[in-house]
Amino acid sequence: AEVRRRRNGEKKFVFPYDLGKSKNKAAVLGSGRFSWLIPGGATPGDPVWPSVRAGSTHFDLSMEQIAQKTEKLQRSLVMPVRQAFSAAGRCCCTYWCWVGWEFGCALCDCEAC
Repeated sequence: AEVRRRRNGEKKFVFPYDLGKSKNKAAVLGSGRFSWLIPGGATPGDPVWPSVRAGSTHFDLSMEQIAQKTEKLQRSLVMPVRQAFSAAGRCCCTYWCWVGWEFGCALCDCEAC
């Protein structure tokens, strides 16, 4: 994600819900130490739209995740199936030995492998 942001000239991603140690604690437990002992007490802020740090929006994290998934999709490749696969009746202990023996250890489809 950092490489993509540098390449596109975007600013560094900052987690929008990180308000700092004391404000995060107050948002979850309440503002005073006495409220920490009383379960179910009112906490400051809106539970549906919690506070975000200055300069951020509630959708920054979602937008970052969508950008990462888009980049990953652009870099993905479709690989052909070379041979049918069935692990029926194989023990989990010997499974990977069987896979290596049956299909070889090559991970690509190049001439060298």
